[in-house]
Amino acid sequence: MALNSQPDKQWSQPATTIEKVRASGKLVVVGFGYMSAVFTCKVLADQRLHRYPLEILVVHDGLDVASDLSGGFLMPFLSSDTKNPDRATQSFHDTEFLDDAGLSHYRDPLQTLFVSQEEQVYVPPGHPGRATIIDPSDYGLPAYSLGAHLDEGGVLSMCALMPRLRAYIAAHASVRVLRRTVHSIFDVTELAADFGATTVCIAAGARARFLLNRDIPYGDLGVLLRGSYDDLSEIHKRFVIMDEDSEARLAYMIPHRECRHALFGGTTGTLLTEESDWIALREGQIDLRRAPGYARDAMRDIRERILDQMPVLAPALPKNYEPGTYAFGIRPRAARVIVERLTYDLTHGLDVVHINGLGGSGITIAPAVAQEALDYHLLDEEDEGDGDEKARKESSS
Repeated sequence: MALNSQPDKQWSQPATTIEKVRASGKLVVVGFGYMSAVFTCKVLADQRLHRYPLEILVVHDGLDVASDLSGGFLMPFLSSDTKNPDRATQSFHDTEFLDDAGLSHYRDPLQTLFVSQEEQVYVPPGHPGRATIIDPSDYGLPAYSLGAHLDEGGVLSMCALMPRLRAYIAAHASVRVLRRTVHSIFDVTELAADFGATTVCIAAGARARFLLNRDIPYGDLGVLLRGSYDDLSEIHKRFVIMDEDSEARLAYMIPHRECRHALFGGTTGTLLTEESDWIALREGQIDLRRAPGYARDAMRDIRERILDQMPVLAPALPKNYEPGTYAFGIRPRAARVIVERLTYDLTHGLDVVHINGLGGSGITIAPAVAQEALDYHLLDEEDEGDGDEKARKESSS
């Protein structure tokens, strides 16, 4: 029987993102928030396993502060993507990158109380542990009629973790961090060409709408008040407390043992689409008087929610609004998580995988999404460039 001497194209060419990186030995990562950091750590772990030459250029503009200011609650909440429960389940057990970096102690295995003023308490699908119905009054929360206790869960102390995770990556012999702001995909392709890389990962969060000149993702405003962990009662140091009765009026308290913060937060239902909003919110982090009026109103609203619905936690609220006692975060929001290859005509022939739209579950599902991006089949032409159109259609449906 005659054998075909031509190797099958599917097996003779590197197809997935990580196969492309192994073959070329070079990668550009745009962004240095939690998502891009997890992606980079997974590439470094793969390089250790398979022992190939590797150079990674991480492009960091210093503006990836949303991750640093995140509550770090490991729970698939504020999520409309039906795949996120499975991603959350996978990610809860994917902590090797923290172990490798010697940073696993920044993950605190806290339990969770979901509380409700409705006839039923909502517990998100994909949650860890077992849910048991409880009486919120037993936990000093009589404003709520019903609750559910989850006996497993976790919190990452992001304000302490992120600088150390970046430092771990930057110190790696295979990594060079470039402090530069990129304004367009042309800037990205030019950097990649200068570096000699043909594979790029863009994980720039909500600001990618400007970098890629797209309508998505939206920026979903979140506000945190940073109070004192030491002013919580002992019982409330053991739990994340979450009121998810209304997405637009979400209220929660997240205790951070490692950095000694009690984070109070919620959502506002405010979607941001203009780059001027990003600039104003960054300025407001330094001087509250320069923050947009809607952001200041949201801070007052969240404080009032806590005082009205969770007064037992009031002693731990910040006593003033000095810089450092509050944070404005912008979640990258879309109808679904985006993992896609950008079109070759846009990227001048480079293989560019784009990660976005993780929303409120971003910290929770980042390990699973990073793995999806690494396993993404870049030679699948039928998927080329349709991610933007898919997400736009789903957002309008």
